[in-house]
Amino acid sequence: MGPVPTCWTDAMPQQKEEWFNIFRKSFDWPSGLEHVVRDRYNAICTKIYRDLIYKTVRRKKEPEHLKGDAYQGLMKKRATPEFKIKSERGSLNERGGKKEGIIEATHYGGSRSFLDRVLGKGKKKGKVEMTAPEFFVDMHSKVDDKGNRHWTKAKDKELHDAYLRDKENTPNRPDNDIWFDLVEGYKKGSVYETGEAHGVF
Repeated sequence: MGPVPTCWTDAMPQQKEEWFNIFRKSFDWPSGLEHVVRDRYNAICTKIYRDLIYKTVRRKKEPEHLKGDAYQGLMKKRATPEFKIKSERGSLNERGGKKEGIIEATHYGGSRSFLDRVLGKGKKKGKVEMTAPEFFVDMHSKVDDKGNRHWTKAKDKELHDAYLRDKENTPNRPDNDIWFDLVEGYKKGSVYETGEAHGVF
């Protein structure tokens, strides 16, 4: 086995193409959606691969699927100064640029997954309970005891205000269409701030 990449982006293009072709044999889609499928495929693989590497490193011993030189090579690469700098930068970004102190909330969704909230799991199973903009409000704001709405970030409120203006100007357009245009549709295989739930809107 050759060197094990520390992230999906660093995997060999030929290997990723081979895996995608295996995936293609199990599913069909219109040719016009090829770029959408590839983007979503890469987004999912990025998360799966990141989780796999994380679990491998946390175990601190060779797993059955990664033995000998491959495992040692992975650990050696993660110990380099270049990787540590990149890792620290990523951790800082996840904390909103703060090394210490309380991090501002980015979502108010609780422990339920994005998809469960959209589908109303525990209510009407499998039924889409809200539109994309309603979901955004649900995840990025909360109402206090006095009925005042608080947003996670100022830019989230600004985005929703822009949606309300567009909706007022085009009242006959579906809410999801207005929202998708506003957030510029799919980026990296998903719609802004919808996570794994984007496919049901």
